[in-house]
Amino acid sequence: MAEPLKNLYSDVFFTELCAHLKPWLPQVDREQFRAGIYTAAWDGLELKQRTRHTTEVLHTFMPADFPRAAAILGEFSIALSGQSNMNDTLPYLCLADYVAVYGMEHPEAAFAAMAEITQFITCEFAVRPFLLRFPERTIAKMTDFSEHPHIHVRRFASEGVRPRLPWGVAIPFLKQDPAPILPILRRLHQDPADWVRLSVANNLNDICKDNPDTALALARTWKGRSPEADKVVKHGLRTLLKAGDQRALSLIGWGDATELGVRDFSIQTPEIVLGDNAVFRFVLANESDRVRAVRLEYGVYYRKANGTNTRKVFKLSEIDLGPGQTRSFERKQHFRPISTRKYHAGMHRIAVIINGVEKAEGELNLVI
Repeated sequence: MAEPLKNLYSDVFFTELCAHLKPWLPQVDREQFRAGIYTAAWDGLELKQRTRHTTEVLHTFMPADFPRAAAILGEFSIALSGQSNMNDTLPYLCLADYVAVYGMEHPEAAFAAMAEITQFITCEFAVRPFLLRFPERTIAKMTDFSEHPHIHVRRFASEGVRPRLPWGVAIPFLKQDPAPILPILRRLHQDPADWVRLSVANNLNDICKDNPDTALALARTWKGRSPEADKVVKHGLRTLLKAGDQRALSLIGWGDATELGVRDFSIQTPEIVLGDNAVFRFVLANESDRVRAVRLEYGVYYRKANGTNTRKVFKLSEIDLGPGQTRSFERKQHFRPISTRKYHAGMHRIAVIINGVEKAEGELNLVI
């Protein structure tokens, strides 16, 4: 079993942190720091709680004046970003968290610190409270950061304003209307850095979930500009593509599914026991007289406790199929226990999906 991430907050880390801080904070004492960290509650704290607790202990050694503390954290982070002998950097999220906890009354000093800290450890979570309290001011600053010479700051400009950032606080006003952040995405969608463009794609995907029309309109203006922009569009529309949205599918190049068919579909395992694999086969056929671009997927309709089914879509292939061409497929789908899904006994369905349209389906019985 993998080591829990919370255990990155360890003696090794606290020793390293105190040693690195010494040039800026001579008063930092490793044993005093450890005494503050290892309270009776420590063992029961999870990752985010340990980050916050470390932030609070760090505060006891920092200047009370936040602008001074922010300047120290910024310089400290820039110095660490140039070192190649660091252990895992994730626990250094406490530096970004410090700004979120203690910098709300000094937003300009906080923004300046974040621009430096994020060059070492991301501030995408730390900026969220500022978006909620100072929306216009924060978006203006993030727009400025989208032109920053450092790749990590430009990536922060996109990642920090995602409406639905995983692990982060959601931003309701951006979920309702993402218009304020679109200039940032327009500026960065052809950034020279893959990592920045990936963040733009993830931001676009967030927008798809609440404002699909806005996401599609933006994607249409990017499509065809460059191979890099096309990649952003395709990855950014993935939620709509998986949902079978015909507008998104057509934009990428997967037209309607007419004259594309499924032959000889069969489920080879009509009854399986939990832990087994379901096996199904079929033949994909292009029944037209022209080459057709195909996005091939399958959906598994998992049985729920109330007897209804919920579909999860899996990708099989993306291919071009010539006139009259056929191609055979066989797939195994596991029904092994996993932490993210609870299985229920009874009938499940498997459907073959071509360019967003279900073309064939069959049933199997799961025994638990």
